[in-house]
Amino acid sequence: MTTGQMEKGAELKAALDRCATLGAPGPENARLWLEIRDCVCTRGCVDVVPYGSARPVTVTDDYAGEELLAAMEWLIKNEDTARTLGPESLFAHISSQAKRSAKGSGRAARNDQLHGMTDVPAGAPVRFVELDAPKDES
Repeated sequence: MTTGQMEKGAELKAALDRCATLGAPGPENARLWLEIRDCVCTRGCVDVVPYGSARPVTVTDDYAGEELLAAMEWLIKNEDTARTLGPESLFAHISSQAKRSAKGSGRAARNDQLHGMTDVPAGAPVRFVELDAPKDES
């Protein structure tokens, strides 16, 4: 884990510790949402391999909303576990949920790539290949 990730983990842990409970609204909870957005959500462009996939998909900051929602959903459902994690583990869990889980940005980006494909049976592999340029027949 990089120094930057360790610092982000410490910031996330501190923000979580300031929240008495995640089930009640309040300024501390609002700050936690902002902290997760600032520490975890994609800015720019990154390649992500979603869980259950073998190939990476490119994720941009357009998917930051999906990342934030996926991270917070996991955090709320797993609050007790999250509170026992150290800063680095907390960052790793939240980041992987935001990017690699079924509701994360990697899966959303993959779904967008596949949007509009028809007649592909469930579970069938889909491969993207380069098409040869059309030959000039003049």
